[in-house]
Amino acid sequence: YINFLAANFEAAMSDCPQSHEGWTLLADCANGVGTLNFSRLRYKLENIIQIKSVNTNLTNPSSLNHLCGSEYYSEASGESARSLRSTFLPYLKRCPSRKALFISVDGDADRLICAGADERDDIVILNGDYIQALFVLFLQRLLTEVSEIFPLTVVQTPYSNGNLTSFFHNQLGLPVQMVPPGVKHCHARSKESPIGVYFEPNGHGSVTFSQSVQKILEEKFRESSRRADRVFYRISKLYSQACGDAIANGLCVLIALSYCEMQVADWKRVFRRLPYATSQIQLSRPLDIQTNYLQNTIEYPCDIQEALEKIVEEARQEKTTQEDLSIRCFVRPSGTQPILRLYVESTSATASAKVLYRLECYFHNRLHE
Repeated sequence: YINFLAANFEAAMSDCPQSHEGWTLLADCANGVGTLNFSRLRYKLENIIQIKSVNTNLTNPSSLNHLCGSEYYSEASGESARSLRSTFLPYLKRCPSRKALFISVDGDADRLICAGADERDDIVILNGDYIQALFVLFLQRLLTEVSEIFPLTVVQTPYSNGNLTSFFHNQLGLPVQMVPPGVKHCHARSKESPIGVYFEPNGHGSVTFSQSVQKILEEKFRESSRRADRVFYRISKLYSQACGDAIANGLCVLIALSYCEMQVADWKRVFRRLPYATSQIQLSRPLDIQTNYLQNTIEYPCDIQEALEKIVEEARQEKTTQEDLSIRCFVRPSGTQPILRLYVESTSATASAKVLYRLECYFHNRLHE
């Protein structure tokens, strides 16, 4: 596995315009399975990139994902923000080219969150939405340069940021397929396309290639004289076709940035994420809630959806500026835990927080009736 990743990464980077400048990678292993793999990759790739691993404690099971990992750093606020700054910034300052990237995987290394610093040394978090945006831009550029063109489809869930969906639709002109939350839905829909790109904001995701596309890449692209063909072939090997692989995805992030000649600050500017707020409500007793296919509208009991829409409309009426206030929210029961998940997204951070608070109050009162 490590030899396979290293060989394809090295071959792809050798065809990237920036490959000779070299990246440095700080990998948060979440005290999980990524520890051994990043350690082995460090020696395999030492002539191409520098890799340093943190959170590598494999002797204490309770340390798994504790104050580390992709979920911990996904928002980087409060304690996690301070931890990220104290861990990453000293490392960044030792990199003459400032081409340093922080990547964080979860305990079983199937989720990836990235972070870096902008020109002012402010930490920027790049979650699954940003990873999807980068990979789509990378693939689109390759598809303008390769010897044969394939259709590209984007797969998202209701948790995907609305501005990213608009970016794909309106600026890139790409079809976006919406599916219910969960990697099993995303992966299955992505596999229906010649090339599919799916990522959830939590960092679950991959790029899939149909068997017919893989056959063409093997026969025509592998030994092609075109640089873009060779890079396209190599990344098709790196992206997991079975499920999300955070380690392989992290390497693909470096390939994409190098090929597109982008820095972390450039990546952050690809789109402007709408402010959002999330919460969850613990259920002490079962609550029979049925949703539509996408799980973003409650169909039963119907009075709950009516209450949500009323809360949103009231918030719109309370806006303090003349600008249009866009708000969307949904509530869905967890498929694995006795909790309700709340999500609010708006053009205003204040409105997102306000609506979330009112949703929490509504469900608190309803559950205690």
